[in-house]
Amino acid sequence: MENDLADRIRSRLDALGKSAAAASLQAGLGRSAITDILSGNTGSPRVSTIEKLAPVLETTVSYLLGIDDNPAVEFLMAPEGEGLRIPEAVSPIRANVAAGVFQEDDIFFANLKTDKRVFYVRGHPDYPDWRPEAFRMGDSSMENSYIFWDDILTVIVPPGTPPLSIPLQSGMIVLTKRRVQHEGIFEVSARCVKVRGREIHFETRPGDGGGDVRRVIVDLDKIGDSGFEDDPNQYPTNDGRIRIVGIVIRTERTFPTPD
Repeated sequence: MENDLADRIRSRLDALGKSAAAASLQAGLGRSAITDILSGNTGSPRVSTIEKLAPVLETTVSYLLGIDDNPAVEFLMAPEGEGLRIPEAVSPIRANVAAGVFQEDDIFFANLKTDKRVFYVRGHPDYPDWRPEAFRMGDSSMENSYIFWDDILTVIVPPGTPPLSIPLQSGMIVLTKRRVQHEGIFEVSARCVKVRGREIHFETRPGDGGGDVRRVIVDLDKIGDSGFEDDPNQYPTNDGRIRIVGIVIRTERTFPTPD
């Protein structure tokens, strides 16, 4: 695998006009990590190393591993299912996630420009057409669900305009965008779903760091068959509206390493 991997890494470096050292550092690896692979001075690299390299080289893990000959970011073939597709992508941070923190659109997009990180994200085999995107957890509101500050969340987003309806079930964690009526401000937060009869509760856990925001309740009897404002994933609230962006399926956590 080493020679094929080296050839594919070299091909992507040439296509992007990047040096091995610059790409290694951008991936959060040691300066000589790629050079060692190219020269054969390292053993078989860990999959975690290849996962870090793929976004920087603007390609897929499956291409670097020789599973797929197409370097474009498309789909990963899952070994456990013939023809089964798992969406695979390189994603920047789409938003910082924090309950109770409201902001205006201009400030929101300005803050995003300061975070230059990109992440390799994989979708879910049960939702092969849903797009995986990366979000950063910006508070401690979901610690009781074992999602911690600065975790990277993989969220699968439904396709279509309007998008496909997200099938909500108790216990799932979703990413929400909540707007306050007439104020022009919004909140992006992760919330746990609880279905109670004809009501759906979107909750952060007790003891969270999200100020006085604990629960948003929507009444399904107030929504038509096509959803609120013709969006099946948007619901009216007592102070505005809340939209379900996608389903949280995975977290990635970075632990400190010695200097």
